[in-house]
Amino acid sequence: MKTRTTSWLGVLAVALVAPGVSGWSYNPDVFTVASQNAGGMETRMAGDFVLWQDMMSMQWRGYDLPARQSFAIASSGAMSLAANESYAVWQDGMTMGWSAYELAERRMFALSLSDVDGMSLRLTGRFLIFRGMMDMTLHGMDLESGEVFEIAIGDIDGMSVRAAGDYVVWRTMTMPPVLGGYQLSSRQGFVLREGDIESMGLAISDQFVAWREWAMEDPTAKLYGYDLAQREAFLITTEEIDATSLKAAGRYLVGRHMMTGVIYGFDGVSREFFEIAGNVDSMSLLMNDRYAVWKDMMNMRLCAFDFAGRSLVETAVETMYTPVLSGSYVFYSFYDPGLMTSELRGFDLATGEGFAVAPLASGAMMSPWAAGDYVVWTDSIPPSADTGLFGARIWKLPNDECADAVEVMTETVYPGDTSGATGTDQTDCGFDDWRDTWHEVRPPVGGDYTIDVHSEAFDTTLAVFAACTGSATACNDDANIQTTDSRLVMTLVKGKRYLIRVAGVDGSGGAYELSVSLGSCTAPPQADLTGDCRVNLEDLAVFSSQWLDCGLEPTDLCF
Repeated sequence: MKTRTTSWLGVLAVALVAPGVSGWSYNPDVFTVASQNAGGMETRMAGDFVLWQDMMSMQWRGYDLPARQSFAIASSGAMSLAANESYAVWQDGMTMGWSAYELAERRMFALSLSDVDGMSLRLTGRFLIFRGMMDMTLHGMDLESGEVFEIAIGDIDGMSVRAAGDYVVWRTMTMPPVLGGYQLSSRQGFVLREGDIESMGLAISDQFVAWREWAMEDPTAKLYGYDLAQREAFLITTEEIDATSLKAAGRYLVGRHMMTGVIYGFDGVSREFFEIAGNVDSMSLLMNDRYAVWKDMMNMRLCAFDFAGRSLVETAVETMYTPVLSGSYVFYSFYDPGLMTSELRGFDLATGEGFAVAPLASGAMMSPWAAGDYVVWTDSIPPSADTGLFGARIWKLPNDECADAVEVMTETVYPGDTSGATGTDQTDCGFDDWRDTWHEVRPPVGGDYTIDVHSEAFDTTLAVFAACTGSATACNDDANIQTTDSRLVMTLVKGKRYLIRVAGVDGSGGAYELSVSLGSCTAPPQADLTGDCRVNLEDLAVFSSQWLDCGLEPTDLCF
């Protein structure tokens, strides 16, 4: 509970220890985004933000998930928003003018736009892409600088415009159609393909484009791909892939066979085309750059595919509702009419473990929204019939319980985080230090060891136990008067298992670094002011700072 005055000079990491775990803990931190009037279909996730429309005032509002702050975006005159992780853009229904809002800076500004086809509007990074209603020309706008530039002149099919990362692609309505592309950073245009291209199935990631095309002289439809970085087109397959089922993310593409219902995957880097699974409900097909998820049409059970491992993931999850995918998490609503149980649940595809997020007052709910570690959902607020918007951050911890202690090796630094940890135990050396994580160490040789825990985020406590039950063998709050870090110097037996508990004073938590090093310093030199058992420039800096402080405001620590 002291104020930090020095930088930590702990042991430098020579290797990062990969935790070997027997189980994971999922600790949803549930919070309220909006307490009423938030049941609209327009809700969406945008990076670290949630955007929604108040059902009474029709005002667009935003919510900063990490900061847990709500803010107003646009008045009731705003039409439907286009949004990404940085900006929201909309047309005012009263004035017909265009405006934008920079989410991180909480800044609204007008856009000098007039001739805009709203159906063609796309956002990627700081760039707004749109087609002119009158001139049919495709334009771009840099929302940071306000610069408007021309992308392509011609009869552009506004419905075919796609944007991802640094690229924009589109199809012309000429005969034959031309598939064009544009790199935003370099302001360079290029042609991907000329032919009978089906615009409705055009899929793009930040690396690859995919589309289906056919020719009158050849009735076999072909699936083509394009490497955006290499400016290279290639044939993917002649299988009858449904163009409307195409999805792309990162280096991967998925699509469903029109006749058999089998979904296929394609790796754009290795150019490998592979079968994934059959009986796929294409309406439920989701993907990101790590996984594909879908419902099996036979039993409505969620299935998944790990692209990197080329393997199916069994979930045993049955739901009638549409799930959402974020990273390795799948979120879905669960309802058991027999038990009258309704709740939002999650499933981690990386570990194969399911977890409960929150109970639901409404048995039938809209699909949730998810991004990163966050999931957002609507629910009624009994006893009223009003609808609120709720969120949860999922804290995934390998060592929340003592039984799942993560092993650390000596002479390394283990980066941990107690932010989402749970717990009820406390130690004698730290006040109310219930939020804890656990580690274990087995010394390779016997001798005196120094155990250090350092954090810039919270006031740490450190304890060592012989077993998951019983009192601590040793415990420390602050290593010295200059720091809120913790340190223990102990004699450890070769090969014996020691349990290390890291926690925070007054229930505090955050990121930390833990190290176990051979050697001790029970009698530090007199001039060692940082507690690292060495006299160096860091000690001189502390001395100089204290000497200056003494000149201005004398204290008991003055020399």
